[in-house]
Amino acid sequence: MHTLTPWSATAQEALQNNEILLEKTIHNQTYQFFNTGDFLWIVAVTPENNRIAFRAAFAMSSCFEVENIFDGKDTIVVSLNSRLGNCEVRVNFPDSNNPMLHYTTTFTARIPLIIPFWPRDVMPLTQNGSVENTFGQIHMQQAGTRTGLLYASMSKPKKGSLFYFQNLTSISAYCEATKTELCDAVGGKWPEIGFRLPQAEESPLPAGVALVLSDAYILLRDDFPDTPSEISAQFLSHLASVYSIMPKPELEYHHWPDIAQKVLHDLYHNKGCWTQTNGCPYLNAYLCDYDTPG
Repeated sequence: MHTLTPWSATAQEALQNNEILLEKTIHNQTYQFFNTGDFLWIVAVTPENNRIAFRAAFAMSSCFEVENIFDGKDTIVVSLNSRLGNCEVRVNFPDSNNPMLHYTTTFTARIPLIIPFWPRDVMPLTQNGSVENTFGQIHMQQAGTRTGLLYASMSKPKKGSLFYFQNLTSISAYCEATKTELCDAVGGKWPEIGFRLPQAEESPLPAGVALVLSDAYILLRDDFPDTPSEISAQFLSHLASVYSIMPKPELEYHHWPDIAQKVLHDLYHNKGCWTQTNGCPYLNAYLCDYDTPG
């Protein structure tokens, strides 16, 4: 049996006691939306009835009220209100060949907010049992400030796999505003895994500014490979699927001959680039480094 935080210990019961706001089936996977007051959940149900819950929005000791639900052909938008601010969860299914879930959560605070805690956003569910009795293994997760991804397998209550990718670039505005870092932000300990927003304890979340708090891509499977080589192949396949879908930065042209001329000019005229020894100038290995041999 696994230990849980209070935010997950009561989550399955809260989901069971609330009505489904919206249900949508894409590529034989069903997605159910729940408002439990403190959270907006997206529960993914696979063809083999694996159930994984994604904490798409957190009310932070407040209570969400659903202002509007837009259910379009390709996009779902859930607008939420709380005493602390307005939240928008935008959901789409961007891969025409795979059941990929993508959601982006944007929050606008009414007042500056210190954020001392944030729960992780992925939790496996059972049919009638307890979350702490599920079993899974994390095979890959974010290390330091590298790519924000997680790859895990499940064996109880049913066999399956989860690939989770958080686009950390989308969270950069939040980090700049709160002076936080996205180090080891995606990971966790089973069964509480996924992304955890960095704690903003010194610089508050500013009021009146719409900031992205999550930009997640998820792939679920009802199977999991047996051998290390097959596991690696599935991981790379999922990673390639996400990268092919993610927005790419625009190409920017650099006039390298002009840049090279400026570099040569600066190297020649900047005194920090040179050392005088016995009346002869020598190029430094690094700027103003007079100890390392050139």
